[in-house]
Amino acid sequence: MWLPMVGERVSSGIASPLRESIRKTRDACARRDFQVLAVRWYEDGPTPGCLLVYRFESATVAQHVAAAVEDVVRTMGQDWRVV
Repeated sequence: MWLPMVGERVSSGIASPLRESIRKTRDACARRDFQVLAVRWYEDGPTPGCLLVYRFESATVAQHVAAAVEDVVRTMGQDWRVV
């Protein structure tokens, strides 16, 4: 699942409620055996990134998915990062 992050614009970047929202989403997904990767590509604005939520029975497959996402993030440049 691809879930867009929604943040509010503040003078110093994204407000802390976004970080809290990411934490709550990760916690809720972990209780249901989902993995979550949060990817940021923009410091401020209405959609600063996304959450990738997935579940694979195989840990190897999940590791490959995470590695592929990290490769995309590295390729996109320094504004992109996994958080």
